[in-house]
Amino acid sequence: MSEPLYTPDPTDEITTPAAATLLGMTIPETQKLFRAGLIPAWKGKRGWVTTRQAVTAYRQRVQPAVVRVNQD
Repeated sequence: MSEPLYTPDPTDEITTPAAATLLGMTIPETQKLFRAGLIPAWKGKRGWVTTRQAVTAYRQRVQPAVVRVNQD
């Protein structure tokens, strides 16, 4: 049996509204990402739960880095 690819740190858990805020998305849009498996998340007692690390990793994958060019 293989080890899981991602083991969440329970001290880093965040709710769907917090994840949506970090992503700049609506709660339903964020829930779609969870259901699609694009952000690791699980169902808690009061809804979807994920970690700040998982949200940050997703943002780094999908949002290209902004490069500023000095215009002298």
